[in-house]
Amino acid sequence: MFGLDFAIHKLNFTKYLQMKFLYTLFFSILCSLISGQDVINYTYKDCYVHFNSNVLTVSNVKKQIKDTIFQNVDKEYYLTPEGIELSIMEMKELKISDPQRYNDINSSGQHYEAMDHSSILSIVGPYVSYRYEYHYDGGAHPSYGVGLTTYDIETKKNFSLLDFFSQKEIYLALIKDKFILDYVHPKKATNLEELRGEFFMNVDSQYSLDFSSFSFGEINGNEVIVNIGLSHDAEVYRGSFEMISIKLSIPKELNIFLAASSKAGLLAKDSWSKSYRTR
Repeated sequence: MFGLDFAIHKLNFTKYLQMKFLYTLFFSILCSLISGQDVINYTYKDCYVHFNSNVLTVSNVKKQIKDTIFQNVDKEYYLTPEGIELSIMEMKELKISDPQRYNDINSSGQHYEAMDHSSILSIVGPYVSYRYEYHYDGGAHPSYGVGLTTYDIETKKNFSLLDFFSQKEIYLALIKDKFILDYVHPKKATNLEELRGEFFMNVDSQYSLDFSSFSFGEINGNEVIVNIGLSHDAEVYRGSFEMISIKLSIPKELNIFLAASSKAGLLAKDSWSKSYRTR
């Protein structure tokens, strides 16, 4: 399954059967890639993941629970004094049926536009990484931004790079990146904690370093590319976003899962990092 023959010469027959069992039982992927991952059906243990370019849901068969992780939203609406949302169509109907109420709502300035889009970047074992972009316009505090996040479908919590990779390895990889060198001048930082502190101490404070903001990229030998998204920190820089890519050694806990994801085309492509830089 998923080209396991590549490993036969390295494993004895018993280990080969064990690996095949793991693939079959714990990492069964049914993946239909239409126009660049418009539809993904994926199973891991008791969890069933469904993504159809608009909504990501995770269902637990045994517990009979279905969670919506994200759902893309595009809407324009008015907010009444009672806190009720009225669509553009409803406002047009109100203009005819109740002109006075229409004028009251229309003149209140409570007109909003909301956009919240997400897309899958990588799926590795129980870890789903996705990109999100939001834009809220209207009222006193419009906001917008871009970012990455990870989700563990078993624990229903974010997954951090620090869960599998050592602080030292991440630090040594980050200080080789040109953007990091230019932005935080990490010569003063001797470890990962100090490097992250440099982000907060940076006089511009344009970006933040979040170790749950990443996706798994392509495999190169015994290393995997990790794409880290740096979202805006201070609100004055809202919308700023930078992508950096580092190489980390594949930990044994992820080796089987990364190999299967690579075969199934469920790892983030290098071209993504070039497409969504906004600075």
